[in-house]
Amino acid sequence: MVVFGTIRIRPYIDYADLAYSRIIMTQVAVCTINDCGVLAIGRCASCTNAFCQSHQARYVGSRLPYASLCSSCLARSEANEKHRLDLIQADKDYIHGKAKDELRKGRI
Repeated sequence: MVVFGTIRIRPYIDYADLAYSRIIMTQVAVCTINDCGVLAIGRCASCTNAFCQSHQARYVGSRLPYASLCSSCLARSEANEKHRLDLIQADKDYIHGKAKDELRKGRI
């Protein structure tokens, strides 16, 4: 409380903001990947799991992290992409192999 002459002025306290800040401060997320338990720094946009700094996805060939992707989702998406490219290559090989067989047999 501040006193100026005979007028007493109480500082304004917003109790709603104070209660909200206490709620924010008490809600702490921990890393849920492989039951790590370390303090989380983010949440994955793909699987919504909280991740720590060691489980944050990184760009291949650099140490730069993805903003909102965990390492397990990055590994899963890379495996899916490799599988998709393998299927495309298998289709190409089949088509080219079939065309070669047709040429050998003289049907084309």
